[in-house]
Amino acid sequence: MKGIKNNKGFTLIEALLSLTLFSIIIGSFTYFFLFQFKNCNRQLRILNDRQNVHEVLLHIQRNIRECNQQQIVYDSKIKVFELKNDQNETVYIDLSGYKNHSSNTLLYFYKNNKELRTNKNKENNVVIKNIEDIYVHEIIKKNL
Repeated sequence: MKGIKNNKGFTLIEALLSLTLFSIIIGSFTYFFLFQFKNCNRQLRILNDRQNVHEVLLHIQRNIRECNQQQIVYDSKIKVFELKNDQNETVYIDLSGYKNHSSNTLLYFYKNNKELRTNKNKENNVVIKNIEDIYVHEIIKKNL
């Protein structure tokens, strides 16, 4: 009797080996793409935070420039700027974190909702959301 040779198919070991290699390759690609996706989301959050900080600074700066530059007082204990506007009225930029409905407050930071709000016409409109906190650093004491 002659041995019968059949070379037409795969053996079970070959099929399992190819399936294992295929799974390792797909797993590696999946891990790589998930890592890149998480990294991209983290970078987008950082970029969004930087953009928010930039917008906050622009709003504060714009409100300060609209007032008389010689009459700006900052009280670091209560985190409030006191300014004189072009009609020589006392106005405020309140960064204390508390809600402020005063008509002479130009801009205020409301910490509970993480919002910077403008107080034009007593409407309390939200300017920017998702602000954790605002810090003011004086380089020279009593001189911003």
